[in-house]
Amino acid sequence: MLLGFLGLVLRAGAMVLPIAATTLAAAGTAAAGGAVTIEVFWRADCPPCRRELPILPRIAARHPDVAVVLVVLQDDGTPARAFAADPQPNLAIRRFEGNQARLLAGYGNGLLGLPFAVARDATGAVCATHYGVLGTDLADAWAASC
Repeated sequence: MLLGFLGLVLRAGAMVLPIAATTLAAAGTAAAGGAVTIEVFWRADCPPCRRELPILPRIAARHPDVAVVLVVLQDDGTPARAFAADPQPNLAIRRFEGNQARLLAGYGNGLLGLPFAVARDATGAVCATHYGVLGTDLADAWAASC
């Protein structure tokens, strides 16, 4: 069943995002088909987002069965360079071009604050969200509970 909500498409409680995947074959990175997916929303002009960036390869390395996806809302090339420096097979970048407020609000981020992270279970349903820099401890908990 598909429902329209804030210009986004929802399917059985899971959002289908209009985000183009970018394959970083040279860096050896691609999204893994893990049971849990962690999506982290990022902008180049967000200082906490920039601090969070080096944590994501560590999270991916700790949880090879979890897909870690950086959803880039504004890009300056930093994510691709950072991920190329520490490639993980379950780490990917997706660039979003569209209404960012609608996208974030569709995930329940009414504050439109960044950084913002979402965990999805194997069915694609959102099982957790987090405002602020995502740490390895919270990612560990999501990997175990989602």
